[in-house]
Amino acid sequence: MTIALKTPLDLIAQAGNTTVAQAGVPAVSQPLTVAEYDETMRQKCGDDRDLLTRSGFTSPCPAPQHLAFTAPDGRVQVTDLSADPATNPRPASVVIDLLEAREPVLTAAGTQAVSRKGEPIDRPESVMFADDATVRRVIAGFRTAADREDAERFRYICAANRLALVASMKFSVLRPVLTRLLAHRFWISKRYNHHQWQEWAAAWSGTAKIARSAGQVELLHALADLAFFHGGTKLVPDTIAGALRTAEASAWARGASSKATATHSAYRSINDFESAWTELNLADPLLHDRNALAGDIAVGKITQTLGTVKVLLDNTPRFNDGNLWLVVGGSRYKVTRDTLLAEDDNTLTMVLSVSGKWRQVVEEARQTNSTITLYPQRFNMPTALPRENNAWLNPPEKPWVRRSVPADVVLAGAPAH
Repeated sequence: MTIALKTPLDLIAQAGNTTVAQAGVPAVSQPLTVAEYDETMRQKCGDDRDLLTRSGFTSPCPAPQHLAFTAPDGRVQVTDLSADPATNPRPASVVIDLLEAREPVLTAAGTQAVSRKGEPIDRPESVMFADDATVRRVIAGFRTAADREDAERFRYICAANRLALVASMKFSVLRPVLTRLLAHRFWISKRYNHHQWQEWAAAWSGTAKIARSAGQVELLHALADLAFFHGGTKLVPDTIAGALRTAEASAWARGASSKATATHSAYRSINDFESAWTELNLADPLLHDRNALAGDIAVGKITQTLGTVKVLLDNTPRFNDGNLWLVVGGSRYKVTRDTLLAEDDNTLTMVLSVSGKWRQVVEEARQTNSTITLYPQRFNMPTALPRENNAWLNPPEKPWVRRSVPADVVLAGAPAH
């Protein structure tokens, strides 16, 4: 079954866009696959000779103060995004200090949060990298420094391991990569390579005219401003934003240790981050039609509210989760999927169990013939972490020593061939 889309770009006006091209109605036929949808968006960018807003949300992470990039001579340098671009960049030696810096976690009242033990809670300060090539160069630099500086070997190895762990994730909110952030927030014409920040500077109308004459640092400052302060204007839900920061901070803290508890905790934190990141993309208003084509969300209309709730679907979902979010009018409600029915006319109906307190909401959606959206609730990995004082994790009280074994016993266990 294929979904009959309304104008795939008609939600962009709702998200807001102050500097890049506004989306219009494409002249081509409506896309039927995700690949065709992406091709339509990139073709629109090419026709307008500009970028197109991809995400309806604001940036999923706060703007960092520092950005590390690779200079034309191949050396890594750091620029202060809050300073004048004409200010001389700092050398790569300061990167490890920036990655080790901490900032307090604030409560809603503006005070620093504390743990159950009364200890202040902090997390790593955000540091941005221009592209993935710069991240790889920094990791290689840390490992080289660890071989040369015996006194700080542990420090550089830890930094390299942590950065490599975060770089392996789909995204990062504490160590964001500028090109990944731009690719998440904007569409770019297919003639450009979205892995290179220079291509973004050439594709964006705000810098395309000055890309040849402006300095490298000036262009990076302009792109950072684009990534964080333009595009979609809908705020990222606090629950998702908080989960992203908390999970990555935990993974960063545990990423330097090889202990069993630390390894498991880092793996769990990465899974929590990826789950929250998936939820962010499923909830994105501008990715709604794309997610429907992919089957990542279910779209339809409520046809029955008496007893169980029935939803006649417009597309074919590819998820089998039982715990779902039901989105009506921008608000979401927890529901449970009972079954999925295939009718004789090849239509699909999803049967849901809805809490009594949401009955009025679904009844109003049925009466107004409103289109509703369904997608899986976030998966949380069970903790199952042993305590630090678990005896099984302690080293043996007596060190292992080799025993002298008689020769006849050794020969008895030797292979026969």
